[in-house]
Amino acid sequence: WSSGRTAAPDVDGLRRALEACGADRATRREAERFTQDAMDALQEAGPRPPAADELRALAERLLRRDR
Repeated sequence: WSSGRTAAPDVDGLRRALEACGADRATRREAERFTQDAMDALQEAGPRPPAADELRALAERLLRRDR
C-alpha cells in the first residue's frame, strides 16, 4: 500500500487486544442496535414482499456473519 510497509500487520495480536478490552462485544452490540433501528424503519416504510423479505434477510445475514 502507499505506506511502503513490507511486513503484514499482526492481525492475530490486534484481534486478541480488541477482544481483551471488550471492543468486539461493544461493536457487536452497536451493530445489533443499528440493525434494529434499520428494521424498525423498514417496518414503518411498509415495503411490499418480496423486497421487504429480502431486505430483512440481508440485514440478518450481515449482522450474523462471522467476519
